[in-house]
Amino acid sequence: MTEAMGGGIVSFISSIGNRQSSAGARVAVLYARRADTPPESDLRQRFGDRVELHPPVTGKSHLTRSWQLRRRLRAQMRSGDYDVVHLHSSIAGALGRTVRRRREDVLRVYSPHGFSFLREDKSLTNRWATEAAERAMARLDPLILTSVSEVEIARQRLRAKELAFLQSGVPRSSIVDRPHTPVQRLRVLMLGRVVYQKAPWRFAAVARALGHLADFVWVGAGNGNYPREWFADSPVQVLDWVAPEQLDDLLAQSAVFLFPTLWEGMSLSLIHAQSCGVPCVTTNVVGNRDAIVHGETGFVCDSDPELIEATRLLLEDPALRKTMREAAQRHARAALTDDEIGTASLELYHRWMSASR
Repeated sequence: MTEAMGGGIVSFISSIGNRQSSAGARVAVLYARRADTPPESDLRQRFGDRVELHPPVTGKSHLTRSWQLRRRLRAQMRSGDYDVVHLHSSIAGALGRTVRRRREDVLRVYSPHGFSFLREDKSLTNRWATEAAERAMARLDPLILTSVSEVEIARQRLRAKELAFLQSGVPRSSIVDRPHTPVQRLRVLMLGRVVYQKAPWRFAAVARALGHLADFVWVGAGNGNYPREWFADSPVQVLDWVAPEQLDDLLAQSAVFLFPTLWEGMSLSLIHAQSCGVPCVTTNVVGNRDAIVHGETGFVCDSDPELIEATRLLLEDPALRKTMREAAQRHARAALTDDEIGTASLELYHRWMSASR
């Protein structure tokens, strides 16, 4: 269940759901529709015939959708048809863990995909209260986390009862040697929604500093309802979402993938860029530092000036770009694939269910 069926969570849930069903499990998906949720026809195509995709919960407000989703989950749990409830994203985690189980042997598992108390767009009071709530609930049910640094946060700050790391990523078969396709001018690419979390003003600052060396392209404008001052007078071309084939072409033509986000869980955009052999420049936050090998497949930066200098170094040094392209694909094949996510997650479920009996 998730209230956040958009962006990377769509990719994660479709990957784990499809692979679990291929391994013999019965999988059903409950979700709420929000602005960036793909059309139901697209979702059904991504999930295929084996996964039961329930009709989306809709409503005018986020609060209405959330409580309707909770009621639907409660009805499903009371039916006694399920052995495991896997909750994705922080609100689904909070709502789902407050539903009383009819069967005590039903396992509840929570994956935050980025802890909400790390969000820099929230007040300190809000973040403190959210962390306190997460700490209390972490004693109730196991956590499945998708980055090593997220595991460290859960251990140090939440003192979680049970937790495990589950590798997310891209299918190994999708990582193929694609020759870099030179274009007339070098390109720096960003993939993600134009929202506060993704720090578009940082991307714009790098573009202003280095626009004489490359074109700067941001893919993921969605409905285009974002503050225009984030890009201001910067030379950034903002595009809507593109088809997967077109995105692969854009990545093949890009010299650098610049990902200056403020917080993450584990970014599939970074993983995708690495799998396509694009050197990455990113911020030193949870998830980002797990996807990149600093100095080998890209650069993990602690400040805005470092983002500019790392991008400049890659743009001005073609030999370094070539070395990092090759290293990025090797790293992706070795550490950033999700081929085992179905069987690995089912094994975790079974282990925790057996331990509770």
